[in-house]
Amino acid sequence: MIQKTHAIVIHAIKYAESDLIVHCFTKDFGLKSYYLKGILNTKKSKLKKSYFLPLNVLEIVAFHNNKGQLNLIKEAQILQPYRTLHTDIFKQSIVLFISEILNQTLKEELHEEQLFDFLVESFQKLDHLNQVSNFHLNFVVNLIKYLGFAPVFEENAKVFDMVEGKFLNQPISTIFIENEELKWFVSILYSNTYNENEVIFNRKQRNELLERIIQYMGLHLPNFKKPKSIVVLKELFD
Repeated sequence: MIQKTHAIVIHAIKYAESDLIVHCFTKDFGLKSYYLKGILNTKKSKLKKSYFLPLNVLEIVAFHNNKGQLNLIKEAQILQPYRTLHTDIFKQSIVLFISEILNQTLKEELHEEQLFDFLVESFQKLDHLNQVSNFHLNFVVNLIKYLGFAPVFEENAKVFDMVEGKFLNQPISTIFIENEELKWFVSILYSNTYNENEVIFNRKQRNELLERIIQYMGLHLPNFKKPKSIVVLKELFD
């Protein structure tokens, strides 16, 4: 069946000499995988390989077989041209991190339009921001809300129990956040914007907080693995 939809490029894998297998999160059909035959051979392909960089937002016309097999893209065009997302070294590192996160967390049965719109809006903001040192933290804690395990807040709580996903006066499990680290966690969790001036962290605070957020995701997502790009993020941002 030929269908038109908007799609976010999540991940692309080279196949054979000149082909790509591309994973996209579509607005109407959730996660889909596409086989792009000959796209790395610019003389033969009707599609441009530059369209399929991570986090590009496309309008595609595709053959969806709905049988668990790879789908085919007939036409594609970029809906949201980026100015800096793929050229700024700091943003490139964040793009790689987000791509890894989405590749693990988005599932085929998940096709909420609100989630799609959140992703598109987030990438637009990343493209236009000048200061992005906290962006990956803000992005992940907001993504968690759409994945269904957002922390349950309790005012004046003394700890955050990471297994229970709740703010408590006393932890139930042995994995929890407390003291200064708890303040950092709350500040990033409930900041509503990507404004770098809203919450300020030094490198140590930011890196420790990132580790905690990734740990929290690992506790609530089956088979979730720590993204390799974290190493680069920790080195880039002061």
